[in-house]
Amino acid sequence: MRFSLASLTNKRPAILALFLVLGTTLSVLISITVQPPISRNEMPGGSYQSGGIFNPRPTLYGLLDPQVAPDGATYRWSTAHTTITFPYEAHLGQYADVALRIASARRSGQSPATVTVSLNGIPYPAFTVPDAFEEYRFRLDTRKSPNPYLDPAHIQLDIESTTVVSPSVSLPAPADNSDLGVAVDWIELRPERGTRDVLLVAGAWSAGLLLVLLIALSRLRFPWAMVYCVGAISTFALVTLTYTVRPFPPAYEACLAGLAWIVAAWLAPAKRPAWGLVLLALCLWVVLAGRLLTDWQMDDAYISYRYAWNLTHGAGLVYNPGEAVEGYTNFLWTLIAALFIGAGFHPGGVMLSLVIAFSVGLVGLTYYLGRRLSGNGYIWPLLAVGLLVIDPSFITYGARGSGIEAVPFAFLTLLPVVLLWWRGNGGITPTGCLVASGIVLALASMTRPEGIAVAVILFGVKAWQEKSEKRSVWPMLTAGALPYLLIMVPYQLWRITFYGYLFPNTFYAKTDASASFLARGWAYTWEFVADHWLVVGICATGAVLGLASMLRRARQVEIPPGDSIQETRGKPAAEDRSLWIVRALALLVSFYSSYIIVVGGDHFPAGRFFVPLLSPLILLALFTLYKWVGPLLGLPSHAIPHQRPWMRPVMGLVIGVAIAAYGWTALWLQDSQGPLARRTNRDTNFVNLWGSAGLWLRDHTPVDTLGASPVAGAIAFYGQRNIVDMLGITDEHIGHKQIETMGSGLAGHEKEDPLYVLDRQPDYILPYPDYFTPIQERFDSEYMTTTVRGPLGPDIIWWQRRPTGER
Repeated sequence: MRFSLASLTNKRPAILALFLVLGTTLSVLISITVQPPISRNEMPGGSYQSGGIFNPRPTLYGLLDPQVAPDGATYRWSTAHTTITFPYEAHLGQYADVALRIASARRSGQSPATVTVSLNGIPYPAFTVPDAFEEYRFRLDTRKSPNPYLDPAHIQLDIESTTVVSPSVSLPAPADNSDLGVAVDWIELRPERGTRDVLLVAGAWSAGLLLVLLIALSRLRFPWAMVYCVGAISTFALVTLTYTVRPFPPAYEACLAGLAWIVAAWLAPAKRPAWGLVLLALCLWVVLAGRLLTDWQMDDAYISYRYAWNLTHGAGLVYNPGEAVEGYTNFLWTLIAALFIGAGFHPGGVMLSLVIAFSVGLVGLTYYLGRRLSGNGYIWPLLAVGLLVIDPSFITYGARGSGIEAVPFAFLTLLPVVLLWWRGNGGITPTGCLVASGIVLALASMTRPEGIAVAVILFGVKAWQEKSEKRSVWPMLTAGALPYLLIMVPYQLWRITFYGYLFPNTFYAKTDASASFLARGWAYTWEFVADHWLVVGICATGAVLGLASMLRRARQVEIPPGDSIQETRGKPAAEDRSLWIVRALALLVSFYSSYIIVVGGDHFPAGRFFVPLLSPLILLALFTLYKWVGPLLGLPSHAIPHQRPWMRPVMGLVIGVAIAAYGWTALWLQDSQGPLARRTNRDTNFVNLWGSAGLWLRDHTPVDTLGASPVAGAIAFYGQRNIVDMLGITDEHIGHKQIETMGSGLAGHEKEDPLYVLDRQPDYILPYPDYFTPIQERFDSEYMTTTVRGPLGPDIIWWQRRPTGER
């Protein structure tokens, strides 16, 4: 029997089914035969001591300094209560076998230690530990007993034991004669996958592979479609085999890898599909960057989760039940969080994975528009995507997660540009694109209030184009603006009616009209420019060259004698639509940058406010390089000035060195020991600390307890208690208070009212230095300092309201 390529091509449904079966079978085999990695701590000096909430290493609390036994083994003495947390280990498998080797090592006449081990807050029967080291094993079903604290996927081991003061004769002890529990030789956690784990990964593989196959077979030649298919299976296998614990499980990461392949298959040039593999590599970097650079979350994200939690539990879209204050600026993002919370998911990992998914989508949009702006070339758009995926702001708020809406808003800002200037291919009508653009712009406006300005700019540029090309503006406004208004007008009416103000409370808490805000905003902008010197410099050069070209063309216009200007204009020729994209992006960057300066910038790292402008800036830089530098390098362009023989190598060297230097600078900013990494890791650890404080409130206070805190996210989300936001982000009174020094301090941390906070009579206040100094005498008479052990181990300091008789 003879086989041919044509015969195989005609059997696409069978091949599709074959690959799906092979991919699904391979995923099941890998999940069953390849065991998850074991987490083991041999108690060496200082190991795992500095782990954060998103650090995959165990965090240890209540273990004393390492000691060395006579045989050379290392161990640590426990205290009365030791806590070891294995972050996100439940993502490796439903079951966990926890083993520990411990010893009492008591002196003669001392009673052996009595130990109670708890896993995820569930105590196992107490047992007596002999003097010599012995091994003990415990099994946990994380589905039946999820972690009740920060994240359900954490596995927390608590060791409570009786203690002695005198050190052991056989095993050295710390010189300070602390209360000693048991000597811990090692602790080990062995994950084991359950049926659900296997099915989730298999489902992620199947869904991703099916979409990749359908897109590749519909766009690419059959051999290349098979290359993409085999490549997708190989990628899924590699990602699954090398998975390291992250805030989301392997199935999510496989879905993200599938999304990267979908984007590559969708946008790969049909005649040169190999370029799609380069795009794929850049997208996969976005998916996996969090492994190398660590994922992180911001406390501000938990403000939205607090609103979402209250919405799903019947209290409405409020921060504190009974108080209608709009302390968020990401309505749509909060609704998405509410949907997942209502479905039983913890929002942290889900929202972080969604941010990465939007980041991959933003890479795809940047590549698509890059091709539009460079004459359907391949090198220039891939260069633009390369600049984006190494950008420190994009990596910080996209590839590493953060949990906030910066990158999703950037995606929803750029997608309407694609829709409004759609080429008309792909089976989508111009009217359909206009309707879709109006809907997407409405979604963007509900994700961030700045989306309203984005809609005005994009619709305005589109109307400008229609008018300049002698077409009626009304069809565009009817098809595009009408859907936008039909969504936004009811939303705004509800929002203003429900919360009572034109702007969100965050606007009043963070902004004011003063020169100080302009100075701070300019400093914030200049810091961003310094970190993005190449992209901004190229854009500025392009603006100057473009203006000079316009002036030169204007001087070259000659009007015949006796003719008026109106008589010689005639009907203008339609300009290249890419120029209208450039105008839209340029106006967007200009307005948005001015807005950032006026509102005084932000205090979060890596230029959070500028994240929506990253792709527009890079695309404008791309257009400048393509139009003015490309001809000098011998690359295709629609503007080819006269070039001298020496220009090409010199210009190529200059551009290459500049891009290499910029890339090195961008990667240096992501150094694991650099200031940006330290800042994000610190913020992550703060979420851990403040979340622990909230958990203590949840577990040790009645439901009507009132707290006060200078941070408003994790403490309220985990505490499930009403919280007075001492900085006014979610508090109407403080947010609207007039402060004379506004603009001179840290953005979002300037408004205070200590008298108002004390008048609210909170039961517990999270300490904030110098906040109550103006009324220190009253504060000291009403509050005392209390230290409690947090549920995660570390102590928590509270300012607790004194009992009535002690005030």
